[in-house]
Amino acid sequence: MENIINLIMLLLRALARWKKPNSLSVSIFRSIQSNGVSKGELNRQSIEITGASVGLGKRLKNRMIISQIILKQVINYYVLNNYGTFLF
Repeated sequence: MENIINLIMLLLRALARWKKPNSLSVSIFRSIQSNGVSKGELNRQSIEITGASVGLGKRLKNRMIISQIILKQVINYYVLNNYGTFLF
């Protein structure tokens, strides 16, 4: 657990020094899954997932290692319609 906290602190310190990111990604998505029954019918089961994400990336250069840090935030909105169980 301590290693994870140290890594997060390192990433936050690196973020504070960024003037501008090397990469920016934005995505919006929507997924609908159902049991094949038409909308409006009583025995229809469905799940709708709508979401968005934003990511910032920065290339890190070290004498021995070239790597990239990507920080991403994702928000998902779930609508379950008559779904008793659902396996992720």
